Amino acid sequence: MKRSKRVSVGATAAGLVAVVAFTAACGDDDDTHAAVCDAKDDLDQEIDDITNVDLTDTSIDDMAAELGDLRESLDDLSGAAKDDLSPEVDKLDTAIDNLRTSFENLSSADSLSDAGAEIRDAFDEVRTASTDLKTAATKACDE
Repeated sequence: MKRSKRVSVGATAAGLVAVVAFTAACGDDDDTHAAVCDAKDDLDQEIDDITNVDLTDTSIDDMAAELGDLRESLDDLSGAAKDDLSPEVDKLDTAIDNLRTSFENLSSADSLSDAGAEIRDAFDEVRTASTDLKTAATKACDE
């Protein structure tokens, strides 16, 4: 009789460990999902901030700070989403780099017209990439 109780207790303990592990794994998925959605919301705000910048009243330093905030939010989303959103994250990352470069090149541009066109193109690239990322992240949060 003692042997069957040990086997029964051992089987029960193993089953309990499996249930706890499964529940913890589900909790991790919920935590990851919440982290992605929170990071997406933060990134949405940063994207709104940068795409609504009034260039007639913004210094290069202010724009650098805005880009830094956007990059930080993008990094947070990338870390939370792991590889799930990597194509969209990479596209926006490149667009941010291009916009930053456009502002850094402002003083060495041949003309203000050329510089303005480069900055407008870079902003358009950020808008497109951010829209793609927002769409993918929203879809991930709705799942």
